[in-house]
Amino acid sequence: MTAELPQVIHTYQNHTLDSTRWQGYQPRTDDIIITTSYKSGTNWMQEIVRQLIFCGQPVPASADLSVSHISPWIEHTGPPIEDVLNKLNAQQHRRFLKTHLALDGLPFFTQVKYIVVGRDARDVAMSMWNHYSNHTPDFYTFINELPDRVGGPFPVCPTDIHAFWREWISTGSFEWELEGSPFWGTMHNVKSG
Repeated sequence: MTAELPQVIHTYQNHTLDSTRWQGYQPRTDDIIITTSYKSGTNWMQEIVRQLIFCGQPVPASADLSVSHISPWIEHTGPPIEDVLNKLNAQQHRRFLKTHLALDGLPFFTQVKYIVVGRDARDVAMSMWNHYSNHTPDFYTFINELPDRVGGPFPVCPTDIHAFWREWISTGSFEWELEGSPFWGTMHNVKSG
């Protein structure tokens, strides 16, 4: 009996991400995709994988030393997708990418290795509150004026953590989610895998 492979059944598009950006990705047989909900140890896992790939050797000289430069977030709407894919395709080392997409919005490639990281949703919410409540007016302007932004504007963080929690835990950003607003669902992300 053969298990059915995961299929993309949802398109995730909002002020921060666009799952259709994965359509241009060309997998290599040794690629690693680090998949986490937001605020669930993504950068930590990227750094672990980077250390394992380079085994203490320096990152290639042409690369920015930041982990986000050599381990791109494909669905992030900030940089032009052509730039992201060109940099990724130019990499000669074993590539490792990050995603915050749930499995129902992420193309599944049998030749790729996946690392999935989860975190208690209450911890995710507190970490997200810390992150979200520190956004500046310039950040909101930048996000909300992106030329390809889909959907409504990214809302300003409530000043009251209780108001944030009530919205975050009880309202989804997408019709198939029950929580995660104004971002996307962390519990849905974990359940989808």
